Amino acid sequence: MTVRLKHFPIQVAITGASSGIGLVTAKLAAGFGAKVVLGTKFGTSLWRMA
Repeated sequence: MTVRLKHFPIQVAITGASSGIGLVTAKLAAGFGAKVVLGTKFGTSLWRMA
């Protein structure tokens, strides 16, 4: 599967970003240069991603 982002700045808000598909989506979006805002029930689990 190929993911293509547009050439203008993209901002993404992702909930459930501490694990599973939310975590993978956050990493992919950041890898493509998007500004990513993460949300989770357990804030301490986001420190692993920083």
